[in-house]
Amino acid sequence: MEELEAGIPEWDQGQIERALEHGESFALFLYTPLCGTCQLAKRMVAVAAKICSPVSPYTANLNLMPALAQALRIESVPCLMIVRQGEIVSKEYAMRSVDHLCRQLGLLMDK
Repeated sequence: MEELEAGIPEWDQGQIERALEHGESFALFLYTPLCGTCQLAKRMVAVAAKICSPVSPYTANLNLMPALAQALRIESVPCLMIVRQGEIVSKEYAMRSVDHLCRQLGLLMDK
């Protein structure tokens, strides 16, 4: 599993802000390092991205960017945020199943 997780790039606050400002489309998995549920959810997102999605998600440690977490109105972690053309279209807090996460990542492909 560690090899799957290693394939998910980590973004810092500046990268997230630039992507939003430039109207990019992306999936961002938000977590905190000491959250056990976050670690399990991160594995699930990695599996979903590997088997179902042509889009690679990014990760971000919310402990390092509390102001951005507040600006984006992140309610809790883990959170899978789907952004299309710079607009947040989905925030998923319940990582129910890999199949469900595949559908969430598929929102990036919807028009």
